[in-house]
Amino acid sequence: IMKLLRVILYPLSLLYGLVVFLRNKYYDWGWFKSTSFSTPTICVGNLSLGGTGKTPMIALLIEQLSKEYSIAVLTRGYGRLTKGLVYATDISTADEIGDEPKQLKYSYPAIELVCSESRVTGMEYIESKLDVDIVLLDDAFQHRKITPMVNILLTTYQKIYSKDYYLPSGSLRDSKSSSSRADIVIVTKSPENLNKEQRATIENSLKLKENQQLFFSSLSYDEQLVGVRDNIQLGDLAKTPFSLVTGIANAKPLTAYLKSKGLHFEHLEFKDHQNYHQSIIDELQKKSLIVTTEKDFVKLNSALDQLYCIRVKHQIEDESQLLNKLHQLIKD
Repeated sequence: IMKLLRVILYPLSLLYGLVVFLRNKYYDWGWFKSTSFSTPTICVGNLSLGGTGKTPMIALLIEQLSKEYSIAVLTRGYGRLTKGLVYATDISTADEIGDEPKQLKYSYPAIELVCSESRVTGMEYIESKLDVDIVLLDDAFQHRKITPMVNILLTTYQKIYSKDYYLPSGSLRDSKSSSSRADIVIVTKSPENLNKEQRATIENSLKLKENQQLFFSSLSYDEQLVGVRDNIQLGDLAKTPFSLVTGIANAKPLTAYLKSKGLHFEHLEFKDHQNYHQSIIDELQKKSLIVTTEKDFVKLNSALDQLYCIRVKHQIEDESQLLNKLHQLIKD
């Protein structure tokens, strides 16, 4: 059925691909304006719809780069109920700034965080109002009104962009040729301990240029669950059935991980960026123990005492090499 549907939708994908191709060419030719800023900017993005791990990558960069630099994050704030530019504070809610920005501000309160549909307006605000060394541009690879100093492109091992199709028959929202703008390509959600043959297959498929550097990362889940009232170890749930609540793009890696630990749970799966209205919360309050993701935790923790979140990180092979590359690009 999926193959038939892809064939039916293919003409629409061709039309979509043409529009995207022309839009990129207009930027390449200078017909559409792209602005550069004096503050070093690192863009983290992808060519496809969500699920490549952009927020955990932003989190990793915050953790590592904040050891040496002061950091600001500029994001659109997807899913927020506000409009225009919003400067995030410690008491900003997910409704005000979006669930993923709230997750970042909750986990890293020392960072500056600005939400703006217009990245240019956001950068102008940051440079005029805030004193930071680096700006991390969240999900801005296809938004070319800003020319970043460094472009990091994410793609999943399960659906490499070179094997994907344009919307609506596939999940690509940007041209495959746009990958040439990336300085660093990271294949996320890779199996641990990739062998040479698996690496070579990916490298041959991506056909990167000499100046582009390729990294592989796998997902790593924290064994300690952070709760509203207390923290517990994941192993403590071995004999305690629980409810798993997810409102993310792809929950399969998480459910597979929990099953591999021999845990027993019911999975309450909601759409990405789910707005948990009162009727859902009323049902969740009936559950004895709930495990959820970081971005769902910041939306539910004020309403559910029995809530715990499982934190996920990118485990990047040659992480020190990646950081050295970033330092080199920033200083150049």
